Amino acid sequence: MATHKVRVGTQYLFYANLLDREYREHNGRQGVVINLHGCPPPNTMGHAYVQFGEAGSGERPYLVSTNSLYKLADKQLVIDAIKADLTKK
Repeated sequence: MATHKVRVGTQYLFYANLLDREYREHNGRQGVVINLHGCPPPNTMGHAYVQFGEAGSGERPYLVSTNSLYKLADKQLVIDAIKADLTKK
């Protein structure tokens, strides 16, 4: 299985895949890939830490699959996928 490669400090759109199903409430949110001290760097085993919201908001970082992160240029594709999921329910 090929995984997306992500870079620290870059913003991505989050759309949960099967591995990240417990984080579905964050679908469509923008997050920044971060490098936490003492934790593996991004792209290790296809995962990365993402900080949603502002840097000082106090929201905890999440360990997510890199396949759940999409470039901001793919925003419309992510929005369409979320709408399709909502109509299925």
